[in-house]
Amino acid sequence: MGKSKQSPERVRAREREAKALELRKAGATYTQIAKQLEMTEPGAYKVVTRVLERLARKATESYESVLRLELERLDVAMLSIWPQVRAGNLGAIDRALKIMDRRAKYLGLDSPLQIASDMPAVVLPAMSFGSLDEWAAMARGDKPGQAPQEAVKTP
Repeated sequence: MGKSKQSPERVRAREREAKALELRKAGATYTQIAKQLEMTEPGAYKVVTRVLERLARKATESYESVLRLELERLDVAMLSIWPQVRAGNLGAIDRALKIMDRRAKYLGLDSPLQIASDMPAVVLPAMSFGSLDEWAAMARGDKPGQAPQEAVKTP
């Protein structure tokens, strides 16, 4: 069985962790932390890393709890207006769309997709075209200085 959270050893360890983290936040190197806390450099690194990992877990758990709560609230709101949405009530449909939009934002569904590619990046030379006419000519395939092609007319 492990030591209680209030055991003198645990309390001292937590105090040491807090001091190590404060020193690191102040810009101290692991060597300096080790010297001040009378430990090895790898030990100082381990202590600081352990505290940061514990803090990250707590932050993640808090985020996930809040997200879960907010999604549940959206579910309740959607359920309460759903009969009106099914009946074609335009106001209820607008509300449903807003709820759906919020859910998508919470879940990151609208984020751009990251597509991995083995293709090397291509750098194109900078070009400047002064008018829409020049852009249209390029779209038609006209070469600079060439007379514009006839537009294809459809019946």
